[in-house]
Amino acid sequence: MTVIRIASLAALALAAAACTQPIDRTSPTFGNAVRQNMQAHIVNPEPRVLPPAETDGRISGGAYERYAGGGVEAPDDVTIGGS
Repeated sequence: MTVIRIASLAALALAAAACTQPIDRTSPTFGNAVRQNMQAHIVNPEPRVLPPAETDGRISGGAYERYAGGGVEAPDDVTIGGS
């Protein structure tokens, strides 16, 4: 009889423990990386409209002519990150 009583009390205790609310132990900043990545990858549906860039046709044309005619000098050496 005592085995049944102990088993029923244990089952009742487990059932009562299942009804409690879980304790939230996450950090207040939990999920910030996910939210930041979402903001970086989702396109703004209403972007800010910038005015057209002001350019000088003579300067742009001269740069194109130098590029097309081979007048642009290549850099000596290109390195990334090191010396």
